[in-house]
Amino acid sequence: MDSIFAVYRKANKVVDSCENKKQLVGAKKYTNYFFHTFAKLVGYSRYGFREYLSDDLLTEMYKKLQKKIIEKENSFERY
Repeated sequence: MDSIFAVYRKANKVVDSCENKKQLVGAKKYTNYFFHTFAKLVGYSRYGFREYLSDDLLTEMYKKLQKKIIEKENSFERY
């Protein structure tokens, strides 16, 4: 199994390589997959949503990836 840092670097590269909004959809899926791979599924809420338990490191990495995706998406809208 790959380390969390190797997968995080790969996720960063995936986001950086996006050249349009359609590719960003794939990058969003990849970052979500990154989170689900390293977080622990603890169950389902009463509304049917999956609930995960993650440590602070994973949470910060995921937040940075989400922020990077938003910045990339905004850069496409400017041009």
